[in-house]
Amino acid sequence: MHTDEGLTGIGEIFGAGDFAFANQAILRHVIAPRLVGRNPLDINVIWHDVYNAVRDHGQKGMPICCLSGVDIALWDILGKATSQPLYQLLGGKARDDFVAYGYGMMFRKQDDLPAIFEKEVAAIVERGFTASKMKLGLGVERDIELATAVRRGAGDGFKLMADTNHAYTVGEAIQLGLALRELGYYWFEEPVMPEDYDGYRQVRDALPGIHIAGGEAEWTRFGHRELLCRRSVDILQPEVAATGGISEFMKIVAMAHAFGTPVIPHVWGSDVLIAVDMHLVSALPDLPGG
Repeated sequence: MHTDEGLTGIGEIFGAGDFAFANQAILRHVIAPRLVGRNPLDINVIWHDVYNAVRDHGQKGMPICCLSGVDIALWDILGKATSQPLYQLLGGKARDDFVAYGYGMMFRKQDDLPAIFEKEVAAIVERGFTASKMKLGLGVERDIELATAVRRGAGDGFKLMADTNHAYTVGEAIQLGLALRELGYYWFEEPVMPEDYDGYRQVRDALPGIHIAGGEAEWTRFGHRELLCRRSVDILQPEVAATGGISEFMKIVAMAHAFGTPVIPHVWGSDVLIAVDMHLVSALPDLPGG
């Protein structure tokens, strides 16, 4: 986003591949005309104006993803206009450092995938990471085989997380979750479809001892309110480039803290988005009491 004073704000919209073309059309034909001539520092006013314009055509999905990118760009302009880093604009740094986990073990069409995953996580351990996340969702039995191989490669005491991208029914998710818990996995991400808030709660209730995580496929404070009010997750994972941008992300954080639910941002994008999330994590306050 360009201003008439020479400042350029950079944002990012969640959605790669062909989805990017759809996002581009929404941004160009629906949202951009509402922005020309506006004060870019009116971030909250612009957010609600755009949201009210698109809500009848989707309170979730691509319209909100596009709003997210706009909001991120506006915050970038604010930072450049005031010569302040994002974390300072959000209230300051709550921490000087934080732990990053190594991400790997992605799907490939290979019969020897367990052996590949075992070697891959061992390499992540050797690089100094203290935690790692893997993809699952190939069927319960196959997933248990892969998760076992990853635990073998990581060794005991290494923190592991598994993400199935809502591949399972409640019953299947519980079956897999029991195995993951036995293997000492720390969290089980998106076990069931994101629309099934009660299903999340059923899985969570059935699996004490392993954290149920979700939220990347949810939008705005209104969607995350459902996950929190229904006590569907142990860890909330809003995606800043999809859920409404930085403005909405911070509202979701405040709401999550009222429920005592930790927030660990989801991030899937370019270096721009990674930089945004590093500032967000820096500004995240600790939960009350710890």
